[in-house]
Amino acid sequence: MQDNVLENELLSRLRKGDEQALSKLMDHYFVPLCSFCNVFIADMATSEELVADVFYTIWTKRMTLEIHTNFKSYIYTAVKNKALKKKKNLSSSRSVPLDTMTSDVVDPQNALTQLTLQEFNCDIKNLIQTLPEKRRVIFELNRFESLSYKEIATLLHISEKTVHNQISLAIKYLRPRISSLLNNIS
Repeated sequence: MQDNVLENELLSRLRKGDEQALSKLMDHYFVPLCSFCNVFIADMATSEELVADVFYTIWTKRMTLEIHTNFKSYIYTAVKNKALKKKKNLSSSRSVPLDTMTSDVVDPQNALTQLTLQEFNCDIKNLIQTLPEKRRVIFELNRFESLSYKEIATLLHISEKTVHNQISLAIKYLRPRISSLLNNIS
């Protein structure tokens, strides 16, 4: 949906009450927005609820909706704001949920390997969480959401140079710590 003309047409149809236009926008943006939202609050179920709320708000306010940028920037900013507001309301004592192992694993060596990988992934997630919030968000958007420096800069209203600097600092911080984690596994 790179074509702004198509998005503008869908928004025009949306304003007229066309539910299929909303459906097409949701088909394209819902999953990436949930992943993006999850960067901020680390709870996929809540992320899905928040993104659904944003689309619901767009639908209910479709007649008065004013978008001064492109739709992608608008909706990502709306989700980011909703996620940050939700994060403020969440208790700070939440734990990061572990990925569940498949129940049909029979091979003990395979189970041990999976458990080791899960623990390593959890350690990496926890390590990333120790980054300053702005740096963590920028790093996660780049590494986990595959957003370019330019897209991150636009989304967060900062310069590309700031994005570059924050990612460089994150890597400098994480690299030796991840190496240490890997040494502990061996």
